[in-house]
Amino acid sequence: MFITMKFVVAIFLGLRATLVSATVIRPWEIRALGTTSPPNRQGDGPIPSYAALKIADPTGYSMPSYAEASTCRVDWQYLEQPYGKPFNCTAVEYGVWSVEMVESNNTRSASPTTDFGLHIALAHKDFGLWEAEPWFKVGDNMQGMCSAGGLCAFQLKGELIPLSVKQKKKKKGAEDET
Repeated sequence: MFITMKFVVAIFLGLRATLVSATVIRPWEIRALGTTSPPNRQGDGPIPSYAALKIADPTGYSMPSYAEASTCRVDWQYLEQPYGKPFNCTAVEYGVWSVEMVESNNTRSASPTTDFGLHIALAHKDFGLWEAEPWFKVGDNMQGMCSAGGLCAFQLKGELIPLSVKQKKKKKGAEDET
């Protein structure tokens, strides 16, 4: 029996598409999140405030804790705002992460270190574009403190780690929740 290479490739691609569509999409895992701001008194110098995130997509891993995590970080200077500024994220084998900080609409507590959202997107090599927008607030899902000298540091509450984040598939002109 004569089988062409095109036929073999077509069967392989068909099986791969079937496997991909049968994969259970697991929520993303935020494995770490922290924000820090120095005293930021004018004239203190170029010590930046920052937010850092460690996130993984366990989809396709039999042991979710083995999923490779990306570390993302954004820095900003005194009197700057980080909202909409892209985080720098490390590369992962399964796709490309992008993260931007979103300003809280709470006028009394909005802060890029204590009350904010993150717009997170993953362009997954097998599953397409996915997005989520989790929110973080000290007292709810974050904790920390400021020193007498004015240095402030906050992080995701330990009992919440890893924090599951339900993502939505981004489709042309619409979103599908999964």
